[in-house]
Order: sequence, then C-alpha cells, then structure tokens
Amino acid sequence: MRTTTRLIGLGLAAALLAACGKQDTPAAAPAPAKDKATSALASNAPVEAAPLRGTPDFGGTTQVAREADGIGSTPELAVLAALQSAVAQVNGVRVASQMQSLRAGLHVDVDGEHVGDIRADAFTQQMIAGSQGAVLGYEILSQDEVRQLDEETIARVRASDEGWSFKGSASANASGEASAKSGSASASVRESYDEKVNVDAKRGASSFDSDVTHRSMRSYWKVRVRAQIAQYRAPDEQGKPKIVVALPRTKAGSYAVGDGRVDADEVADAIRARLSDTLTQTQRFIVLDREFGDELQAEIDHINSGNVRLQDTARVGQQLATDLILIPTIERFEYPRSVRNLRMSDRQVTSYSGGGRITLRLINATTGQVVMSDSFDHQLASTGPSTLPRVVNGRNMAAAMMESLSGQIGTTIVTTLFPVSVVSVDGDQVVLSQGGETLQAGQRWQAVRLGEELKDPQTGRSLGRSEHPCCTIRIDRVAAQTSYGTIEDGVDAMRGGFRPGQIELRQKLGSKPAAAAAGATASAAPAAARPAANPKPKAAAAPAEDPNW
Repeated sequence: MRTTTRLIGLGLAAALLAACGKQDTPAAAPAPAKDKATSALASNAPVEAAPLRGTPDFGGTTQVAREADGIGSTPELAVLAALQSAVAQVNGVRVASQMQSLRAGLHVDVDGEHVGDIRADAFTQQMIAGSQGAVLGYEILSQDEVRQLDEETIARVRASDEGWSFKGSASANASGEASAKSGSASASVRESYDEKVNVDAKRGASSFDSDVTHRSMRSYWKVRVRAQIAQYRAPDEQGKPKIVVALPRTKAGSYAVGDGRVDADEVADAIRARLSDTLTQTQRFIVLDREFGDELQAEIDHINSGNVRLQDTARVGQQLATDLILIPTIERFEYPRSVRNLRMSDRQVTSYSGGGRITLRLINATTGQVVMSDSFDHQLASTGPSTLPRVVNGRNMAAAMMESLSGQIGTTIVTTLFPVSVVSVDGDQVVLSQGGETLQAGQRWQAVRLGEELKDPQTGRSLGRSEHPCCTIRIDRVAAQTSYGTIEDGVDAMRGGFRPGQIELRQKLGSKPAAAAAGATASAAPAAARPAANPKPKAAAAPAEDPNW
C-alpha cells in the first residue's frame, strides 16, 4: 500500500513539473507612470549640439608620438641621436653651413736662435643644426650592439735575386838566356816559365714571398626609441594676409596745430596705432606687431629661462613673417594760426586754416612689389579773420585729422583688396561681408552686379569681371564682422538668381535728404533737395590787409 501511494505521488509531481514547463514566459511588468514620463523626456531631449559661438583660437602646444632610430659609439649617444631625429620629424630642423678658416703656426727656436716658421692653412665645414621643440619623455624599444669590420689591410711582398757570377782568366810566360866567354872558356844559361790562372764563381737564383693581413673591428650601438615631442599648434589663419604697419615717415620735427605745436613722433605713433586698430577690426588681416618688440623678447627670455613647463618651450621660434608692409608718409599735417596787424589800429587779425595729407605705399614684403599706392587728404574748416580773442585746441584738431586720415586709409585698403559684398538676401534686407569701422550706419552705397570675366586680348591678363550697376544699399546696422542694410532702389535685381559675392559695394553716395527719408510727398522732396535758382550771394569777407578794418 505504501509503495502504491509513493508511485501515485511521484506521478503527480512529474505531471505538475511538466505543466509548469509548458507555461509561457510571463510578460514584463508594465512600467510605472513615472518611468514612462522619464522615457518620453529622454527621447524628446535634443542631442547636444556644438555651441553657436566657438572660443577664440590662439594656438597652443600638443604632444606628438614618434619612433626613430639612432646610432652612436655608446648607448647614450645613440639615444641622443634617435631623440634628435624624432624631434626633427615633428618640428623640422634648421641647418646652416659655414666655412671656417683655420690657421696653425709653429715658431721653431734652437738654442735660443730662430731657425724658421712652419705654417698651415686649412678649412673645416661646421654643420649647425637646431630644432624647436622638447622631448617630454621617451621609451627605448630596442638596443643592440653591432660589431663589424672597420678596416682590413693586406700587405704582399715579392722579392727575387738571380744570384751572382764571376769568371776570369790570366796567363804569364817569360824566358831568358845569358852567356859568358873568357878566354877559351865559355858558359851559357837559359831559363823559361809559363803560368795560367782561371777564376769562376757562380750563385744560384733566390726568391722571397710574404703576405701580411691586418684587420681592425669596431662596434657601435643601434637603438630605437618612441618619444613624446612637444609641438606648437598655430591658430588657423583662415587665408588672411599678414600685414605690418610701419611707423609713418615724417618730414618735420613738429607741426603747428592751433595755438601750439605737436611733436611729429607723437603724430606718427598715433597714426600707426589708429591704422593698426582699423585693420584689426576689419577681420580681414592678421596684423603683426613690430612696436612692442622688447616685451615680446622678455617673454621669450622667460620661456628660455627654464621656469616654464617643458612643453611650452615649443613656443619659441614661432613668430610669423609678414606678407605686406604698410608704409605711410606724412606729407602735411598743420592747422597754423595766421596773424596780421591792422594798419589803422593796434589790433591783430587772426585766422586758422590747414589740413593733413598722407601718402601710402602697400608693399609685398617678399618681392618688393608695390601692391597699392595712394594719397589721402583731410581739409579742416578755415576760420575767417577776426580780431576777437579765441583759442583753438591743437590736440583736438590733430586727433580729428588723424582719425579722418586713418579711417580713409583703412577703408581704402580693405575695399581695394577685399571689396564689401552681399552674402545674404531676404527680400529687401541684405547682409554684407564686412563690419567694424569699414562701414557706418546711414551710409548709402552704389552696388554693382559682377558679370563675366574680362581678359586683355593683347596679354591675356585678367581684367576682372564686368560690372553692372544694380541697386542702392543703405547701411542700417554695423556689427563686428558683418553689416546689415536695406535695398532702396533695384530690389528686382536681386530676383534673378542671387549668389553670395555676386553683388559688391562700389561707390559711396551722399546722404539721402531728410525730407525724402521721412517719406514726404513727391513734389516736396525735389523741392527740398533742389537748391535755390538764384541764391543770394553772401557778403565777401574783407581781406586782412584792408586798412579800413
């Protein structure tokens, strides 16, 4: 019975387990309302976009990794050569070669007596190399000592001797006879001899062979390093030409302005500063400073002193060279006081008149080509002769002349090299390509539409594009880099397919009459603008030398 009960229990348990395995996966629990709201906000949140206005770019230093090989007689010299190669790969290398004359002399004395001089002249070439940058750190990847044959000398000697040989012969013979007779006795003697000598000496051939070999070995180290090099990242020039404003040349030590005199150097410095300000505000040039060289050199000395970060040493040697040099010359700058004595009285008649004139040369600094040459005048209002006491502030008059002349020069340079063009059109509203001090609110300009390119048939040189007057644009608002205006006449000219830069401002027009600007009637406007048919002549001022004054 117990066994049956156990079997039945096991069967029920198996059935229940099988039923549980067949059940579908339960659906995920619904998200709370709060989570749904959070998901909706996250999906609707805008993707983080780039800022509308970027930060100014003044350059900076970065780190660049480079691998290089080096060879040296010692491991240290090999590492140094590899680091120099890595720095040169990143920042380049300046190489200068110069020939140095070396003269060596020897003065010879023997026992206190001069016996002669020995002199020699030679030339040696010295390579001077320098690279801007600093090694922030390095890692030796490999280091090997290499041994190789440096020099091999083989001396071969061959000698031979054919020996010696002597051969000679000699012979000698002699004979003699003697006789004597005495009375009946007589005697005779006869004697002879013969001698021969032969000499023969010989030596056999002899020879000598010798081979001598000398080898010298040398060893050097070869390393490979990975170095972190400091590199200076220059700011983006955006295609702007670089320009330097030279100190204006003067033809006098001081100028008479008003009741006093103004130093010529002071006027030149002020005009230079105003021209630099004008060109900088146009955002069309990179204006380089040549006035505060001492301050710049002090900063360079501070960098080289070792008190700055190692990577900042890459800033040394990064100053820019100019493309253009602006050279003004002050031809006239005066507003003198003229005094004349009256003949009939003890009074004096004073008057003021004058103005300024500056000639300008814009020169290509590389080729010396004159890019632009012009002159600018500013005439101050003259005062009539008067016996009344009055004082004219020369400083204010000089400032007014400098402001006017520098403004004319800056505007002419910009409009000549970079004409103001229309970059955007919306109905009768336009956006112009320049701002700052180039344009002023209230000005009216004649605009032209550029056509096809024209070429000189004789030389093939481009003469620019054809220009067709199209409309008049009034300047309403001036910003730092752009200006905003309204098309007064010729709105239809903009409807024929506008392209940015196709319309340029060409000539500044006079201010529109106030009656017409206020929207007066058509008949009233011409009357207001039209001068009187027969204007009443003004009484002419009597000359200063008139004795009746």
